[in-house]
Amino acid sequence: MSEFVQNGLSNVLANDHQLTVPKEIVIRYTTSAFLGVLIWWLENDMNYSPKYMASNLLLIATKGPYVNNPF
Repeated sequence: MSEFVQNGLSNVLANDHQLTVPKEIVIRYTTSAFLGVLIWWLENDMNYSPKYMASNLLLIATKGPYVNNPF
């Protein structure tokens, strides 16, 4: 999973200077978040489709959970 996240970052960012924190922290943070949500999803009888889960995880990872950034 961390390789998937790392590849995704490489496709989105031209270089690591566009990150506000070290790349290694971003990879570990995102991987842990994805795994935590997937475990919750499996423990709750997969109440959403795989496509729905994938698109929402991607949305959170790229834009965050808010419609308008409150920060």
